Amino acid sequence: MTVKTKQYLAFTVIMVLTMVLTTAAYRLTGRKWILYRNGESLFFAERFPEAIPLLSQAIQSGVQRPEAALYLADAFMATLKFEDAMSVYQALICQVPDHEAALWRLSGLYEQFGQFQDALTIADRLLKKNPKDASVMLRMARLYQNIQSYTQAENLYRILVSRVPNFVHLQMELAETLTLQKKYTEAALLYQDILTNHPHDRSARIQLARMLFWSGRPDDAISEYSMALGENL
Repeated sequence: MTVKTKQYLAFTVIMVLTMVLTTAAYRLTGRKWILYRNGESLFFAERFPEAIPLLSQAIQSGVQRPEAALYLADAFMATLKFEDAMSVYQALICQVPDHEAALWRLSGLYEQFGQFQDALTIADRLLKKNPKDASVMLRMARLYQNIQSYTQAENLYRILVSRVPNFVHLQMELAETLTLQKKYTEAALLYQDILTNHPHDRSARIQLARMLFWSGRPDDAISEYSMALGENL
């Protein structure tokens, strides 16, 4: 056998081995992407129970795309598996600390389960990234109110009300915060302003009546309750 023939055979063997190894590697690595793409398709088709095992397998097989984890966590949310969703969001944030969607959803889950301080910690991270984000500020204001940090809640509500002066729900939440701090005069003025512009808003009138009762004005409270119930509207 000539040297040239030996070289040709060696080259052929190397090429065959390369093809075999490449095929084997593709079967190992390609499978995870097939799982991911199929899971992704099912997720967008809102077939969440079917998407969950495929996305889980894809991630366990080595798919490290943040969107894979986000789809999995959102699928858990859609199927009311909140604890599983929380675990995946937490893992995603460890992988991508500034992932805004995961931070927002995790904060919401903490709030839903009464973990208000944890929710605040996450929301504060979001606010530092986007200091003018009204949605984050509103969530934080409500969370501060839940933990009875009324001054912090009031400060955030005042910023929000200054941006959207005629948004009744924001005004009412601010007035409620003032009431809880026994700032009855300020709360009364705010309720009066709301009812001047929206005289038939029963929720505002009921809140005003409750505030008046707490402030030691039962007769005025009864009058407002009567109007809220429709006797004088």
